[in-house]
Amino acid sequence: MENPRRPDAPLTQHARYQRLVASSLLALSMVLIVARGTGARAHVPARPDAGFRPRPAETQRVRVWLSEVVDESGDVGMYASLALEPTRPHAAHVAYRDSTNSALKHAWRTPTGWLSETVDRDSRAEFTSVALEGVAPFTAHIAYNTGFGDSDLKHAWWTAGGWVSETVDRRGRVGRHASLALAPTHPFTPHIAYWDQTNNGLKHAWCTAGGWASETVDTGQYVGWYASIALAPVPPYTPQIAYLGGGLQYNLRFAWRTSAGWLTETADMESFTGRYASLTLAPAPPFTPCVAYQGNAEDDLLYACRGPGGWEREVVDSDGDVGGQATMALAGTVPYTPHIAYRSRSDQALKHAWRAPGGWRTEVVGMASFEGLLRHTSLALASTPPYTPQIAYRDEQSDNLRYARRGPGYQILLPLILRTHP
Repeated sequence: MENPRRPDAPLTQHARYQRLVASSLLALSMVLIVARGTGARAHVPARPDAGFRPRPAETQRVRVWLSEVVDESGDVGMYASLALEPTRPHAAHVAYRDSTNSALKHAWRTPTGWLSETVDRDSRAEFTSVALEGVAPFTAHIAYNTGFGDSDLKHAWWTAGGWVSETVDRRGRVGRHASLALAPTHPFTPHIAYWDQTNNGLKHAWCTAGGWASETVDTGQYVGWYASIALAPVPPYTPQIAYLGGGLQYNLRFAWRTSAGWLTETADMESFTGRYASLTLAPAPPFTPCVAYQGNAEDDLLYACRGPGGWEREVVDSDGDVGGQATMALAGTVPYTPHIAYRSRSDQALKHAWRAPGGWRTEVVGMASFEGLLRHTSLALASTPPYTPQIAYRDEQSDNLRYARRGPGYQILLPLILRTHP
């Protein structure tokens, strides 16, 4: 069952202008890189107009996203999920689907390049979610759905002898929209939020000494789609979940576990909100929950945090049909800057947004040449300053899995006039 969506609207004049500006900035950054490597200088000539007074130069920093191929061995990269090791150099790990071989794969970045391996050869591997244990060797865990047919929820983890997998829940059609989080201390208990399609509900499963236990969190039509789980960073590591609920005119909901059971509330009451919910908790008390998501009938990118007076919502990007496949992380120190990777269908682009002192800022990570080129995005931040954002995503033109990292940027002086000289 697909999520109801409005049909694509044609590009507005502003959207075309934004695409042109983005392309121009990308071209300018490439010129600057070449100039930096060759020692060439950009010349700012004086205008011949009498009495002309040039305005003061303004220094700006052009950010550059560096992209590379992770895996190109067939049709790969769907349901990409990214996690970074907590110590430098913050090696990246990606779980994803190998559609060619109907398998679950895991790739990790080394100083000499990317390596990949098959985790589960007998799985369609939908809705993968990866997390790493907090101490070396940073053991990877993956939650995933086995796809159409059995449609079970499974959990896999790395051991000295290789990958081991187990079934978490097979009671009906379960496991889609899986989201995994690990407790931060030994034994790094895995918790999974997921959709129970058979019973129309959101479920939570966790591993105990005697095996897996599960419980129903909330029920109703569409309840549990786009589940996103996070654990409080101090004992008892309270699980909290953002998800979609509310029936046909769905909205964003939030649940948290107490000693008496689960409590739920509506985080955004507006209809047609909550798609692609991505939940993160502030790392210090009171561990404020924040959610990035696509919302309202206009398909904007929204951001909401739970304050003392309730949920407070902000519009991050409203320029066209944006916010699809939103994925978010918070910087580890005050002001806990949120970073969001998401898809702009209007501009056919993969974008990155972050909140600055003056408000939200956005930039283009990659441009598409046709509908659906850059999808299945997953963002993570390095856990040490400057909290570099990194994104795993699928390039659907080449059916490859790719990885992008935000570079340090280059200083330029404006106004800048580029000329060709004989």
